Amino acid sequence: MSTDRKIARASATLMAASAIGHVLSLAKEILVAATFGITRAMDAYFAALTIPTLLNNVLISTFGAVFIPIFVKYRLRNRDEANHIASVVINCISLLLLALAALLALLAPAVVGIVFRGLPPETALIAVKVLRVLSVTVVLSGLIGMISGVLNAQEHFAAPAFSQMCITVSTIVFILALASRSGIFVLPYGMIVGLAVQLVILIPVVARKGYQHFLSMRSDHPAVRGMVTLSLLFFATIVASHMNVVVDRIMASFLAAGSIAALGYADKLVQAPIMIFSMPIVTAAFPFFSAQAAGDRIDELRDSIAKAVRMTAFIFLPLTLVLAVLAHPFVTLLYQRGSFVPKAAALTSSVFTFYVLQLFFFTVTLLLVRVFLAFQRMSALIRLTVLGVALNAGLNLLLMRLTDPPVAGIALATSVVYAVLMSLMLLSVRRMIGGLRGGYVMDGVARMGIGAAGAAAAAAVVLRAVRAVDFASPLGGAFVRFAVPAAVAAAVFALAARLLRLEEPGKIAALLRAGPAAAGRTPGIPSLPR
Repeated sequence: MSTDRKIARASATLMAASAIGHVLSLAKEILVAATFGITRAMDAYFAALTIPTLLNNVLISTFGAVFIPIFVKYRLRNRDEANHIASVVINCISLLLLALAALLALLAPAVVGIVFRGLPPETALIAVKVLRVLSVTVVLSGLIGMISGVLNAQEHFAAPAFSQMCITVSTIVFILALASRSGIFVLPYGMIVGLAVQLVILIPVVARKGYQHFLSMRSDHPAVRGMVTLSLLFFATIVASHMNVVVDRIMASFLAAGSIAALGYADKLVQAPIMIFSMPIVTAAFPFFSAQAAGDRIDELRDSIAKAVRMTAFIFLPLTLVLAVLAHPFVTLLYQRGSFVPKAAALTSSVFTFYVLQLFFFTVTLLLVRVFLAFQRMSALIRLTVLGVALNAGLNLLLMRLTDPPVAGIALATSVVYAVLMSLMLLSVRRMIGGLRGGYVMDGVARMGIGAAGAAAAAAVVLRAVRAVDFASPLGGAFVRFAVPAAVAAAVFALAARLLRLEEPGKIAALLRAGPAAAGRTPGIPSLPR
């Protein structure tokens, strides 16, 4: 079976899990919006959540990016040796997570006071209390991330993906049962319980997959020393890349009340297609990219990258343009109820319109980052990432002054930065591997862009027509104003794909015909010795 088909099947498994999980997650976000709205308490929650999220993303992204290529390499030679290497790394990172969680709880007032200086005193006080509770998630999320990395390195994706639903379900239960009593704190409480359940589920799964953990801290193995060196470089890259989120929320803290919450709500909506489509493609592709790079199968790697970029364009170009056109009815349909009033919907939809423009650029950037990691080109990745952070900060300052509301300028800056980074990374990867099948990629992306533009134009025309209709139910009106234009847009793009003779629909149909059993588990790579 070809590597491209293996990547597609692994992606299908992850997409199925993400789709199911995000139906639940969508229900949770609707419940959160109706319960808490755009308030100072939600500003405090999103501000506090920024810090533990940054820590976990930095450490676990570093672990996964550096660990998977090396673990795959040694696992092909000797499973026990690979398990010893993984154990040493996991033990050391676990101790670091415990120390960071303790420091975060102890220094929460200083962290909030320094990082979010623009928050009013009462909002900052809530943020401190929430941050102390969330400090526990640093340890739990870290352990889950490392176990998931071990499973992904063994080409097992289902359990980590499906078990994430525990967090959503737990949060929903806490909101319904305790929101009136505990207020905003039900969100961190629910997260902690969900993470604990997920950890309990994953531990026996990784054991059944052949991983044996050793209580060793010996770091004299050359692979461990190599990981440390690479981790230091990648750590700087990840810190820089995730600083964009921190910088965005710091700047939003100086804007009108509710600006941080609007960014957070809009980001949740953008994250849904990213988690359903982007992350499965990237997560599934990375182990295969690593194997292709390690085996010097460059022609195969070029082909995999080109097809992945085209599939990304097929999914995200129409989705991006149609969601940008339908931003207001989309946000209104999902969020406007209870404490989430029309003014909050208008603010959030303005942010979402610009945030959603990043989808294609962001996903291709993630794919290309994995190519850099597969070849361990860390210094080039650091330079590009630092450039992105600097560009983001500068564009924030500029676009906040040019857009109304100002917080929408922060969202637009994010999308522009990812477009620039994608372009620069494409040039770098092209030089790195001696070409990218550019003609094949550009031909597909151009034709998909034409189809996506037609779909968005059709959505705009239909939206204008249905806006003139009065509905007895506001919720029913919001549903019609979103669903009817979206359905017309989907039909237009499907017709365009057929007329433009795109190959991607056929590939998706072939994968679906293979059945869920074929997609449920990703097979190994038979062309490499085990």
